Amino acid sequence: MLNIHKLPLADFLSHMRTVLDNVTSSADLGAAMAAFGYDAARLQEGQTLLDDLIAADVTQVKEYADQYAATVAINQAQEDADKTYGLHRALAKRLFSGNKQAQRELLLSEPKPTRRAEWLRQANIFYTRLLATPAFVTEMGKFGQTQVILEGAATAVTAIAALDSSQQKETAEAQEATRQRDDIWSQARVWLVTLTEVAQFALADQPQLLEALDVVKPS
Repeated sequence: MLNIHKLPLADFLSHMRTVLDNVTSSADLGAAMAAFGYDAARLQEGQTLLDDLIAADVTQVKEYADQYAATVAINQAQEDADKTYGLHRALAKRLFSGNKQAQRELLLSEPKPTRRAEWLRQANIFYTRLLATPAFVTEMGKFGQTQVILEGAATAVTAIAALDSSQQKETAEAQEATRQRDDIWSQARVWLVTLTEVAQFALADQPQLLEALDVVKPS
């Protein structure tokens, strides 16, 4: 007998669709099941679960596609911004090697983080304090890193913070879509298992009809 609980989603959808089609299209099968409580209304409950599961699966795939796109976008944006930040940070370390105050304000003595949240914090502090101090901007400008360039780099860091929020939102939505799909899938499994169990009694004397539901007669 088919183990419904172990079916992958695609196989489960195909099996449940086949069962419902067979029960509703066969007069003999429909009558036998109706005698055990599976009338049109009850079969519609199963069809609704199937339709909802298909829709939830589509939504889940879309949400994960959105999450993937958001992840690609932020990874690329951070990679680009980090090249500029790395350049500015290295130049600032050289320019302000003897300025303890600048080193503290710009977090130059700290290692550059790999975790995004920590990277965002450090980069944001660096550009905020750099641009707020005219003397710092003047020094950077002597080596081609003008205020306009520094402001552009700061804007890129701010944009990453916004992309980070968007990526987290997409991740949460993808996880919620999975939870909702799996909840409907669980309900559909229970419904279909129950129908299968009842069918073994309703069709005990009609093994050819049991085959249409992929059910074996109990020994």
